[in-house]
Amino acid sequence: MAHRKNYLLASPFALDGSETAKADQERPGTSSRNKGLLAPTRESSKRSVKRSDRQELSLMRIHETLKVEKLNVEKPSRFLRPLQKPRLVPEHLPEGSEMAKADQERPGTSSQNTVHCQTEYRESETQTDPYTPKYIPRPGTPPEVLSLASLKTGRGLPAGLKEVQNLEFARRRRDMEARLPPLDDITQRAKRVRMMMEIERERWSHRERAIQKEHDARLQQLTQQLLERETQWQHNNLKRLESHFAPRYQEMAARIEKLQKNYCSSLRRLENSRRGVGGMPDKRATMKEYSAQVQRMCGPRPHKSQTPELNALLQAVKAKYLGSYEGLLDLEANIPSSVTELCIKAPTPKTFKGFLNRSDRQELSLITIHEKLKAERLNLEKPKVEKKPYRFLQPLQTPRFPVLVPEHLPEDDEEDDLPVIFLQKALKGMSNMIMMYDEKERRKDLIKELRSTHALQQEDQELQQAEKQNILALQRQRELHRHKALAARALLAGLAGGVIADMLDFLSKEPQQQQEQQGH
Repeated sequence: MAHRKNYLLASPFALDGSETAKADQERPGTSSRNKGLLAPTRESSKRSVKRSDRQELSLMRIHETLKVEKLNVEKPSRFLRPLQKPRLVPEHLPEGSEMAKADQERPGTSSQNTVHCQTEYRESETQTDPYTPKYIPRPGTPPEVLSLASLKTGRGLPAGLKEVQNLEFARRRRDMEARLPPLDDITQRAKRVRMMMEIERERWSHRERAIQKEHDARLQQLTQQLLERETQWQHNNLKRLESHFAPRYQEMAARIEKLQKNYCSSLRRLENSRRGVGGMPDKRATMKEYSAQVQRMCGPRPHKSQTPELNALLQAVKAKYLGSYEGLLDLEANIPSSVTELCIKAPTPKTFKGFLNRSDRQELSLITIHEKLKAERLNLEKPKVEKKPYRFLQPLQTPRFPVLVPEHLPEDDEEDDLPVIFLQKALKGMSNMIMMYDEKERRKDLIKELRSTHALQQEDQELQQAEKQNILALQRQRELHRHKALAARALLAGLAGGVIADMLDFLSKEPQQQQEQQGH
């Protein structure tokens, strides 16, 4: 295989008698057998080529030949859409037919249609549907210039609800401007001015609505950002507190563990020191220590002085509700009633057969008889105490109302009593009115609450809103005054503290200065 590099394949077009093949024929050292190959460049090429090399070269020549034939074949660049046989349509319809009337009422349609063809790059052999745009304007629709130059890709395009509203507003404005009277008509100048002012007013109202929507959107976005910042701030505070708390908790746990180790080792040393007093040392009873856990110090000896509390803390479940005060409040609010309300039912005696046996019934009857005898014995042993009558709670007998018997008055006296009767009616009505007024004053808060809650009139609602605004303004004013008073008080306290500090400093240094002056 080492001599294969001395042979080069000729051009695939050399098989058809091209210039390369002719040059190969004219070159000395070539034979008719090696017509498609170049002559060897060295004398070692005269050796016989192995059979496998000849087969490989022949396969390569066949492959190049097939490639040339494949390139020479002409293929269509596209496949035209097959035409369908048109249906037979009559040239004329009768004038009175329904189809002719429908044809007259139907708007005119275009006689042309955009049809695309299928190219050769499609993988399957199926025919695609012709291209149809998403929207086709009806024939006879006049073109309209939108004149919205501010719309750009990403800023209004693709169009949404806002852009559609702007288009409708521009269309209404153009319609109103088209209905304006002409300029040369002096009689309709006032009407033109009025219509122009109305157009301008509508334009400004539309602009104000757009600005208000933009402000509302920005306000909502700002509120959302403030909420996100607040939550992030709380999260950072919790993380910072946890980072400060974790090392201190670890230090505390390490100190507790160290104290526990010292405590266990001290107990062990004390026990070992007292074990061999007065006799032979006892062997350690491991089973006895594990079985008799009466006290903590008498329990089993911990392995390597490890406290069981720390192991329990390591295996404890760390719930999110137990990590913060808000979690505890949430857990307390969502506790089911089955946890707080105990539901204990007395167990019913059950047997294999479903009813009590004779022995059980006899035992139950004996228990009841014993309880009765015990109660009677206790009643006999107790001295009987007579119940004393109540001293103050005496039953009172209310006397019956006397029956009023109307006396017969003469007719002359009745006319004299009319003023008295009228005065009695007036006094009775006045007493009822006073009672109603007192009840109204007593229930004044409830009446006010009902009026504020169920105010149906617009005037009442406006008065309530004005009162609310007034109360809020008074509250803000009171808070402002309180803040100013606190600031003034703090300023006065600071000034007084500074004066007192200077005075105390002077008084403390004055004796020392006098002593120094006397010494000099």
